[in-house]
Amino acid sequence: LEGRRPSGREWLLALVLVAGLATFLVAARPSPGRVVLDADVLAWSTAIGMAVVGLLAVIGLRWAPAHRCAFLGTAAGVGYGVVAGLLKQATAIFHSGVFRLLTDWELYALIGAGGVALALTQMAYRAGPLAKSLPALTVSDPAASVVLGVLAFKEELASNPLAIAGQVVGFVVMCAAAAQLARREAEAEAQQAAGAGTGTGTGTGGL
Repeated sequence: LEGRRPSGREWLLALVLVAGLATFLVAARPSPGRVVLDADVLAWSTAIGMAVVGLLAVIGLRWAPAHRCAFLGTAAGVGYGVVAGLLKQATAIFHSGVFRLLTDWELYALIGAGGVALALTQMAYRAGPLAKSLPALTVSDPAASVVLGVLAFKEELASNPLAIAGQVVGFVVMCAAAAQLARREAEAEAQQAAGAGTGTGTGTGGL
């Protein structure tokens, strides 16, 4: 859309980010967990998750405009993690009856959280380059999903030393690749701005 092709290094960093996520998931081997229809834990987990979403959004919009893309992208990612948990719960409730689904809070929390996450995604995309917001979203979404799965659904991650090492390495690689993508985008913007400024100055001098 910007008329600029990603460089070879940017393609490589994108592949490294995907590989880091895949390594984390393969090493973690999360269990399916269990769904309890009377889910008090899911209720407070959802409340805490959306509070984190709100805090990140406020920080991005009011106190850290220079990093607005990253904060809004992270907020959206955490929101999608909450949505994943609510969707799992709502699906289980649906199997016990449509009326039960329509009268439980999970369906409406799912709609609300999904709407907030989608709105924050669009705000993050509008706030600046995709390379600043999308990596933050890409990292925070699975991280929030895993935390919610462990807390609310008693999912278990592989806990032997090799598996833990793989999870740590995968997550660190994913975060580092995301940070490098954002940094390269910032450098490209700075170079473009410098080039535009030089061009304007030369033109004025020629006149």
